[in-house]
Amino acid sequence: MKLSGWRRWLKQASAGGEAEAATGENPAPAGQPGPPTAVQAEALKQMSTAVTWLIGALAAVAAAMIAGSQLSSIGRLSWSEDRDRLVIAVLSISVAIGLILLAIGLLYRAQAPTNTDFTRLRKLAESSKLNRLETELRRQVADDSTLHRGRGDLASLMQSFDEVRKQFHGLKDTCYETQLEIVRATDAETRAAKQTQLTRLEQEREVIGGRMTDYRTALVRVAQLDKYLRTRARTRRTAWAVMGLSVLAAFAFVSFAWAANPPDEPKDAVAQRIVAAHLVVSTKGKDELEPQLGSACASAAAGAGGIPVLAVSSTDSGIEVILIPTSACSYPHRVVVSRGDGEVTADNAVLATSPTPSTSR
Repeated sequence: MKLSGWRRWLKQASAGGEAEAATGENPAPAGQPGPPTAVQAEALKQMSTAVTWLIGALAAVAAAMIAGSQLSSIGRLSWSEDRDRLVIAVLSISVAIGLILLAIGLLYRAQAPTNTDFTRLRKLAESSKLNRLETELRRQVADDSTLHRGRGDLASLMQSFDEVRKQFHGLKDTCYETQLEIVRATDAETRAAKQTQLTRLEQEREVIGGRMTDYRTALVRVAQLDKYLRTRARTRRTAWAVMGLSVLAAFAFVSFAWAANPPDEPKDAVAQRIVAAHLVVSTKGKDELEPQLGSACASAAAGAGGIPVLAVSSTDSGIEVILIPTSACSYPHRVVVSRGDGEVTADNAVLATSPTPSTSR
């Protein structure tokens, strides 16, 4: 029995397209509805749209990560001095780009069409070694009478369809032979009898054809369900795989950034330079510093020549100095003299001054 027409029709129907009116086995009468629209068509469309958006988002993120990873910084690495970092950087960026391309390839493959033909339906009906997805399909068919058409399960539906189809084609052959006998009959009585027989055969064929169409519609719905389950499973697997590949790619980018950007060599610390100087404060500076230095020390600083100090550092806010103990300033205060409160003039040499012992600050 030739099944090429049936396979072609079922493949078109399971893909959601409209089949031709004539399938090679059962010419559909005028006005007869075509293959049923897949109830999962909207879900399949949403899956396809989600995968398309995911491809675009992944490509955009990958481009941003590559741009932000500063590939040019790898040129600063030297083979002689940074060999380990250079190898890690090259391997990391290669792995990262490879993982991103693999993830995009998986997403593209997830959009490839999935069809169920007559051979697969027969395998699902007869095979005893089925995976989890195929077992789920047979369970759903057995639980839904609109899918098995009262036959109980997929295997019984396939068997009933084969039996009805054989009857249908047997009647077609009988009708053909009866028509030849009518043409070859020489008397009117014989032709009338054969014509009556042909009419009965055509009516019987029409009834059996309707039953065959009913079974065929059920098989088309099973094919559509199989396509939906397979596409959903493949989309879920792909989504998890892409998430894992994206995480690995992110780690690879981080590894590249670390390897391509070695820390700067620490510079030798510059010793702090302390300069011997004299502090001369203005009248305003005397008033500002008197609470810290005391009246006698502040007056000496405001006098001619000022008081000896050690200049420690200079900032925008002023100059930090340490007072050298003298008779007027007995304690080595550390103060910051603002620019408007006085001047610090460097000496040519640091002169040691013997402090005057005192218990007051």
